Amino acid sequence: LAQPRMRTLGDFGPLASLFFTDETPCDPHVLAGDQKQSEVAEWLLLAEWALEDLGEFKPDAVHKALRALAESLGVKLRKFTRPLYVAISGSASSTPLFGSMVLLGSAMTRMRLRRARIALGGVSRAREKGLEALRRRSD
Repeated sequence: LAQPRMRTLGDFGPLASLFFTDETPCDPHVLAGDQKQSEVAEWLLLAEWALEDLGEFKPDAVHKALRALAESLGVKLRKFTRPLYVAISGSASSTPLFGSMVLLGSAMTRMRLRRARIALGGVSRAREKGLEALRRRSD
């Protein structure tokens, strides 16, 4: 995954470090970018749920689930995945997102999304219940 993005061998460490650590940096300002932190925290929660619901955790399935989620939110996939890159890798650009998620595995991917959501201040219980109700209705 890292090789296409490498110019020199020295680029390997920063690109691949996400695979060799339990935690990645979660700066709330980098995670949210120009979006409201509360909105991005909701996106991360919804992404966590969407990935949890997948039958098979493969790049195409992950891509399809996250694309459908972004469309349901009325957000372009590129804008939606920016905070996911940061949550997964600690950086706004890294190895391909969906392949990285699959290599990390479902549990580690969802854990990083959860940590990033917490770094943004989380989602209130009331709002989480509201999102859960919407999720149940759309299933």
